Amino acid sequence: MKLTKVLLIENDEYLAYHIEKELKPSFDVCISKNLNFAQSLLKSKWDFIISDISLVTPYDMLEKLLKLKQSCHTLIALSSHDEESIIRLAYENGADFYFSKDDLGVLLEEMRDIQNGQLSDDFFHHSYICSDPFLKREVIHIYRGLLKGNPSLITGATGVGKTQLVKSLAKSLNLHLVSLNCSTLNHQLIEAELFGHRKGSFTGASEDKKGMLLLADKGILFLDELSHLSLETQAKLLKAVEEKSFYPIGADKEVKSDFRLITATNEDLFEQARNKKFREDLLQRICTHTCQLPTLSSRPQDIMPLLKSFNKSSKRFYFDNTATQALTDFSWPGNIRQLKNFHQFCTTLNYGKITSKEVDLFLKPHGPKITSDSEKGFEEIVDEFKRSVIRKFLAKNQGNISKTLKELSLSSRQYYNLFPKHPPRQANHRH
Repeated sequence: MKLTKVLLIENDEYLAYHIEKELKPSFDVCISKNLNFAQSLLKSKWDFIISDISLVTPYDMLEKLLKLKQSCHTLIALSSHDEESIIRLAYENGADFYFSKDDLGVLLEEMRDIQNGQLSDDFFHHSYICSDPFLKREVIHIYRGLLKGNPSLITGATGVGKTQLVKSLAKSLNLHLVSLNCSTLNHQLIEAELFGHRKGSFTGASEDKKGMLLLADKGILFLDELSHLSLETQAKLLKAVEEKSFYPIGADKEVKSDFRLITATNEDLFEQARNKKFREDLLQRICTHTCQLPTLSSRPQDIMPLLKSFNKSSKRFYFDNTATQALTDFSWPGNIRQLKNFHQFCTTLNYGKITSKEVDLFLKPHGPKITSDSEKGFEEIVDEFKRSVIRKFLAKNQGNISKTLKELSLSSRQYYNLFPKHPPRQANHRH
């Protein structure tokens, strides 16, 4: 088993020894007493770097911490001070976590949680194709939430890959997955599917049936298109989520189920809650962890890797430079679902080299590149462009919002006006 690599930069020998002792044998710990010696170790890639930030002055903190951050997955700032100004400086300059030296027990527990809840690079290369560091962090948040049994809400336009993400997470966790699309059934049938029923409880109930809540015991229940649930069903679901128990239709005894819940929607549930069309209490309960999946047009770097992943189960294709350019330039209003359709189109060809001619042949019925913007106003198109630029800078800055706003000369108000519903969160885990 590969050990998790930790570089500990700490000049207090006793403290360093204590941390090393507590982390072994699951972690491979290397200790440096100062930053100068630590610099020589940064050629290696570390899972964690823990640095006493009292060894860094506020004036060169940005430069020093950024160098450390580039050489690790998780950068932890450690200090004997617990002042708000020091904490803010650490986070604004790239730290993922900040811990006081008085909270070593919490630090060690957090590191073990991260170790258990870390998704490998292989997951993002094969199971769920993603190269955006910020989106990766969002997905890891959901993964870690599932480990702890916390509910998660995934939002995004139709076809962005919500179901694929859930399937990939379930497979990675080795948990069985039970799925229901809430838009495909009427109110009574949805309740029968969710909660199950007893024989004779309604017309057509010829036998007892287990509901999906029970079938998801010790696994994951995935409810897609959640906004289609009636308010009455939402109330029953809230009780099941909070108490992990429910009554099947026609039953006089409660049934218990230890399920993990993931919900998804392409609707704005927060707006629906304000309009009393969705229960506020249920919404607050299911959005412990949220992730808004971006459109395919805002992640053009993933288009070719996605196509290659589709290609594994069919004949191999070669996409020349003209095809690659045409594919990355297109807006893909149907998102990943439309990209899969293009791949299916390629499988019908009696040759394997794909050029811009084949791309144009498929895309022609879908209209020109700006078709998806044709119904939008000028200001909305400009705002979408601004959001796209902000996401790219956030990815470059590894989710550091303060640094991104400074580089783009944006105020916090302008930032939140552009993301009124689901603003991208600061990549830090502790504030």
